[in-house]
Amino acid sequence: MSTLEKYTQCLEIVIEHGYYADVPPVTLEPDEETAHFLRRTGRIWRRMRSDRWVVMQREDEREEFVYTFKVIPTDALFHHVTERAEADGAEVEVVRHNGTWGVLKCISNDVTLRIHPPEKYLEFVLIPRHTAASAVIELREARGMMEFMPPEEAEILGMKALRVVSKKKVPLSERQGYRFRLIEVRNSGERVLASHVPTPHPAERSVADLANAVTTYFYY
Repeated sequence: MSTLEKYTQCLEIVIEHGYYADVPPVTLEPDEETAHFLRRTGRIWRRMRSDRWVVMQREDEREEFVYTFKVIPTDALFHHVTERAEADGAEVEVVRHNGTWGVLKCISNDVTLRIHPPEKYLEFVLIPRHTAASAVIELREARGMMEFMPPEEAEILGMKALRVVSKKKVPLSERQGYRFRLIEVRNSGERVLASHVPTPHPAERSVADLANAVTTYFYY
């Protein structure tokens, strides 16, 4: 780049993802036609932040072009926490091919890609290890932020267990903000068996409801 040449921004792309608390783990890669255009015109394609990319052009160069970029995840969990997407200033097509999740066709110079996580039931498979299987067990959210269906008896790998499922689906999020506790109910009162039961993990799918629930297995 010559020090006498002045460059101006001609395209900005921002990516948001509803699951991740910080920047989404994706990168953008120009398709073959776009990469050729960038080389031919000397335009500069640069990542400014983890979620923001820009194209710069010389002030005296005004050739029109429709940029197309591949959206490539850099985290294996991405596919478990991504359901759909929408874009302002662009057309987005989900392709899921050779490591590419989607293709972004820019029809404006100001593009925002919003990626949305799925909504799932939270399922807890509770397996007794130190507690009698006949004990009355309840799973509770410490601040009452979630209600559960009545527990169901289940058998997991030959072991007796309880299956507890949330009454409603919730959007998957890296920071759910829930605190689950396991309580043993006795005639004489209640006893806390576990003050922190892990939130179901997006990659741990239910054996009973594969499409609609995510699961955690917890020994108590």
